[in-house]
Formats: sequence, C-alpha cells, structure tokens
Amino acid sequence: MEKIFTVFFTVISAVIFSSCDKSEDGFRNKIISEITAEVTENYYEAPVQEEKAVNRIKVTVGDAEFSAVLCGNEASNAFSEMLPMTLNMKELNGNEKYFYLPQDLPAAPEYPEKINAGDIMLYGSNCAVIFYSTFDTSYSYTRLGYIEDADGLASAIGKGDAEVRFEKI
Repeated sequence: MEKIFTVFFTVISAVIFSSCDKSEDGFRNKIISEITAEVTENYYEAPVQEEKAVNRIKVTVGDAEFSAVLCGNEASNAFSEMLPMTLNMKELNGNEKYFYLPQDLPAAPEYPEKINAGDIMLYGSNCAVIFYSTFDTSYSYTRLGYIEDADGLASAIGKGDAEVRFEKI
C-alpha cells in the first residue's frame, strides 16, 4: 500500500513541477484524475486479510484459574469441540500431567526441542498433556495451545494426580 502512495505522489509531483505552461493545465488535471482513480480503485479492491479469532479457554486446577490460548490447528479445534470437560490427569516425570481422551484427534506431531511450563500438547493422537516445568525434550507432540501466564501452575497442579477442567471462555 505504501508503495502505491509513493508512486502516486511521485508521478503527481513530476507532472506538476515538470511544466509551468498554463496551456497544459487540462492535461495535467486529467492525468492526476486518472492516477487518483486508479490508486483509489486498487486501494478498495485490495484483498482484506481476515484476522484469525483467538480461541481462548479457561483451565482450572483446584481453586486456581488460568487463561489459555489454543493454536487454531485441526487438533486444537477438535479439542475445543470437546469442551467443557474435566479430566483426572495422571502425574508423569515430575513435569507433566496427562490424560487419554476418549477419541483420537487429528495429530500433526513435531519435535519442539523445548517444552515450556504451560504448554498444552497432544502426545500420539489421544493423550492430552499439560506441562508445568520447562525442559528440553526429544519426544514429538502436536501443539494444542499454551497457558498464557504459567506462574503458579506447578504449585496449583501439585505433585500427584490432578483434576483439571477445560472450558471455553
């Protein structure tokens, strides 16, 4: 868009300052009108990029509530369609809670190399995982989303199994 306006003003400046002869005023005005019409037409015909809606959910662990954002991929969309739901998540490795969902989700696993506290992932095609520690990993996951501010997540989720509620906001 900036390029169009730059070209527009350059052409207008060149036309205006190239000649001071009054007999060419009609010609200059015609050119300026045509250029203005073209720029205006292109401006209004430019494709409008739609913003993706952010899919926010609430994650509740005991009395603690966390705001989370789902990624917008097929797996997270399918996960979102299952909400609200409360899961009795099992402890694993002192850094995550997991639960095997009753149905498979469309998985597209990647190697994230690093897991961050608050990441919500899918292991395989039906195992929902919440991580409450940050660490390096060699496992592959499908990203579902993340808790925006994971401060307090580790203490809320505790050392054993935990009941975790997911719901749309």
